[in-house]
Amino acid sequence: MIFDFCMSVARISLPLALAALAGFWSEKSGTPQVGLEGFLLLGALSGATFANVFGALAPAFAVTLVVGALAGAFFFMFSEKLKLDAILVGLVLNLLVAGTAPYVTKLLFGSTGSTPFLPPQLHWVVFPYIWLGIVFFGGLFIFNQTGFGVLVRFAGEKPVAIASAGYSLAQVRLVCLMLCGAIAGSGGFLLSTYLASSYSPMMSAGRGFIALAALIFARWRWTQTFLMAVLFGFFEALEIYLQGLSSPLPVQFFQAIPYVATLIILLFNRKWRAQSVLS
Repeated sequence: MIFDFCMSVARISLPLALAALAGFWSEKSGTPQVGLEGFLLLGALSGATFANVFGALAPAFAVTLVVGALAGAFFFMFSEKLKLDAILVGLVLNLLVAGTAPYVTKLLFGSTGSTPFLPPQLHWVVFPYIWLGIVFFGGLFIFNQTGFGVLVRFAGEKPVAIASAGYSLAQVRLVCLMLCGAIAGSGGFLLSTYLASSYSPMMSAGRGFIALAALIFARWRWTQTFLMAVLFGFFEALEIYLQGLSSPLPVQFFQAIPYVATLIILLFNRKWRAQSVLS
């Protein structure tokens, strides 16, 4: 039973951790990111759609990464080039993806809101965890061992220093937003192809905002962000486990556990400014 619960925590933490680590790239480079919910939904829709079209997960995953990166580039265009408020752009992204998804599924599959179920053979077992490891350890290496990691830090905290050193602040933020979109989109891909077998409306269920809460509470530190995402995954797995027990409490009480835990944890967090330490 303990092993099954731990595996449930691991599965549920996958999209949360990927979304939180994706948001790290954006926020660390100086672009506030409240559009993680939209990136997750876009990745979930893209993953389930292309998995049905191709009949295989690998090409669908590759296309989802490209779609997420392009969405990040569009985010950059509105927030950096057109100088719109990044928080507003993120909220519009969330609403836009949620609002257009039913039209996409209706056009392609004749179903308003969801995609057809994927056959059982289209299911990865190990790769989702390998991918999370690549994202986590790859990001850890980039921020600690490469010049680009230094540029990302300066982009968020001392952007003038980048220009004085002869680098382009816009290019650094563009790369970070594209990485944010691709990584968060891959989290959405796992939502619709690994945790579920189809796309359904609003299936992200607030995970993008919970991931942002994990990032904030971790004070914009890479390893702590990952661990906080796993902690929130634990609360969500606990909610599912408790629903299976006979209890006089209504099921809505257990469903609220992850969100109440998010609020309680944030109440104890007073520092909202991004930190420069990656540990």
